[in-house]
Amino acid sequence: MARTRAQLRELTVAQLGLPFISGTSDTDTGDTNTLVDTPDLQQYRDDALIGGWVFISDGSPNFRHLQITNSTQSSGSVNFIPTLSANVRGRTYEILPFSAIAVHQAIDSAAHSLFDQGALLREFWMRSIVVGSPIYNSSFELWGGTTAVDGWIAAGAGVAQTRERDSGNIGLSETSMGLASASGSEGRLQLDHPWRRYLFDMKGGTLTFYCWVKSSTTSHARIGLSNGSSITYSDYHSGDGDWELLSVELNSDVTDTDLIPLLAVATTATSYFADCWISGGGLVTEYPWPIVVAPDGPSTIRYAMPGIDKSGKTGSLLQLGNYKSLLDWQFYKSHEMSFPSATTSQRASLILPPGMPSGARLRIMAEGPFTLLDAETETMEVTLPESELVAKSAAKALLERQLLSVNLSTRKMYLERMMLLERDIDILSDGHGQAANVATFGPMMDY
Repeated sequence: MARTRAQLRELTVAQLGLPFISGTSDTDTGDTNTLVDTPDLQQYRDDALIGGWVFISDGSPNFRHLQITNSTQSSGSVNFIPTLSANVRGRTYEILPFSAIAVHQAIDSAAHSLFDQGALLREFWMRSIVVGSPIYNSSFELWGGTTAVDGWIAAGAGVAQTRERDSGNIGLSETSMGLASASGSEGRLQLDHPWRRYLFDMKGGTLTFYCWVKSSTTSHARIGLSNGSSITYSDYHSGDGDWELLSVELNSDVTDTDLIPLLAVATTATSYFADCWISGGGLVTEYPWPIVVAPDGPSTIRYAMPGIDKSGKTGSLLQLGNYKSLLDWQFYKSHEMSFPSATTSQRASLILPPGMPSGARLRIMAEGPFTLLDAETETMEVTLPESELVAKSAAKALLERQLLSVNLSTRKMYLERMMLLERDIDILSDGHGQAANVATFGPMMDY
């Protein structure tokens, strides 16, 4: 099953019917514009690999994508451009018919196209919205890569962020966040614009900000609320290595210049933050929606009331009790054009009916495109037939881009290959598996 970017890249090239070579270069030969791998590259005749691309997948070369200008069978070597700042001895590499950049772009394009066509949807649960708390990405499930949580920005001394998904440091949602100060003084992570505006109607109330925090360092992790001129902090986490529910209360004023939830760490040690929310702001019906991961809004919504204990050691982290169905919700999506640059930003809001119990946590089923991969080890949420579907669609797109730049005989070969790929895509689209977090229940049944 192909899930990582490296696996999908190899699977995509395999669909092309063109050479894919991978290996490790020799440790004692090679220089800044020559890669040697004996005996593996000695299988290919002189000049056979000219026009291909070398992708250096490990180390820190100043260029990873290198075009082959010459290949020599006797020495098992390829020459490439541009010239590197250091030799490529002992490096893991791939030789591809197209640049790895083009392959990655085709994979991303295929994932989006298949979603738009309705052929490949990623169904998933969201548990990040709490009634009365319009904090964007409050469960830290949405990331721009692996080192920057979406919708939040560093402050103070700055922070190093780590995404936690497969460790003992996750709480209610499937993702938590590790924070460490960028220096020996306090680093903070706070809600960014434009998401703070959803909180501005709460000014003038007595507000309480909550967050689940895990730390093994005393006097290290805490949370706070800023009114734009000063910060009110919670107590520090005890440092006992367990999850604690921290809370901080702020008597806000309508004249406050801002209202900012924030997370703070005192030193370069790492503490973990899971789900957060705010209460006390009166009636809240409009909530920011993560349009990138679920552009069409919710499919179903259910809600339950978690238990809260301000002592911090008890409270419902995961077992929230019986869920009830919510049917009376609305979803709004808007395009806003910024002139004269004419750039487009798209945002969306979820509107909940008034009268819902404050503090209830929503469990939302939504559909969206698959994760676009930025790193070699990141994974796309696909089953085996779905990975084949993505790879074949990406391969077809790569061949289409090359049709006008190849000779007639090669163009004919590409067209024949594209027809075979199109047939396979149709078959897989009709009967692909499902990459989903699935819950089966009756359409009107509460649980």
